[in-house]
Amino acid sequence: MGNASGGNDGEGPSGTKKFEGNYGTHHNLVVPLQRPEGPIQSLQHSVTLSWNNGGKQVAVTGSWDNWETRELLQETGNGSFYVVKMLPPGEYQYLFIVDGYLRCAPDLPWICDDSGNAYNVLDLQEYDSELPESLSEFKSPSSPPSSYDNKYLNEDDFSKPPPETPPQLQASVLNEPSYSNDAQPQPLPQPQRSELNHLYIQNHIEGQYVALGSTRRLKKLAI
Repeated sequence: MGNASGGNDGEGPSGTKKFEGNYGTHHNLVVPLQRPEGPIQSLQHSVTLSWNNGGKQVAVTGSWDNWETRELLQETGNGSFYVVKMLPPGEYQYLFIVDGYLRCAPDLPWICDDSGNAYNVLDLQEYDSELPESLSEFKSPSSPPSSYDNKYLNEDDFSKPPPETPPQLQASVLNEPSYSNDAQPQPLPQPQRSELNHLYIQNHIEGQYVALGSTRRLKKLAI
């Protein structure tokens, strides 16, 4: 029978197998996933592989490079090790090398082949974002073409003097609330306070004196 340690019962300590270099060469039951040659254009995923079952030295090997290399894991204490790898989307098989023996982590996803050999598996899916499509209902509607005109300015437009007041003030009063067609606009009440200052200055060159005058008006009262 197989077990989650990566081999059949009775092979090595606790059913493990001795690591002997290239795993893809010495274990013909493994069918590694071949990676395409050349640069990979798809987005790569950051994956953390961890081993939490003790040991002095732990490494990992897998089908991402056809079982050709092994990478040491960093120890975090209490028998835990980890490594961070950047992998493109795809399905991978991998095993841990614990103190020289191939091991399958029982606390991670794993599969068992017809011969009873267990391997950890990793499935990285291509991420297809649906965010732009979901936000389409929040987009502001486009302005109707009738709200724009493409009239060109001619010489007469540049020769006209500017208006004395803005066009908006010719038909309405500032601060006047809007009214519907049925309601009649009411005259604005007189402001509670209005103030106007007048400043007068006169220079007398011969006598070298300056005359200043100031008048302040509050409504109809002059001070």
